Amino acid sequence: MSLYVIILVLFVTGGIAVSIWEWKSIARGRKKAQWPTVKGEIVRSDFAENSLDEFPIIVFSYVVDDEQFEKDLEFPSGNQPSPEYSKKWINKYPVGSSVTVYCEPGHPEAATIEPQQGSDWMVFIIGLLTTGFGMIFILSGL
Repeated sequence: MSLYVIILVLFVTGGIAVSIWEWKSIARGRKKAQWPTVKGEIVRSDFAENSLDEFPIIVFSYVVDDEQFEKDLEFPSGNQPSPEYSKKWINKYPVGSSVTVYCEPGHPEAATIEPQQGSDWMVFIIGLLTTGFGMIFILSGL
């Protein structure tokens, strides 16, 4: 087996892995978007206190079955946010604004105001394209 084929097989394998990983992320986001909803309110929306952590601090409160909850908006890991990124989120969710809170059935403490966050169709498509082009090159080279 030539080095060319080995590199292409690794390329295709990477494309498949990225596609599967992102498909699972998209599926999780779709599932969260189907969770029951309640009305909530933004109680904190501010820049991070630590200059090394650029993610904004966004806290929302909501009530489920007469029990009050407060939760931080969780941002996907792996991002390297900028101050502009934080400002965008702070402007989107000012303190006192009303929000729709998606609560996991049976676990009201597990909630989000951004059910699709972290899923990206573009990453999925890039994984598919990588797989497709790699397969074309492998088949045309054999």
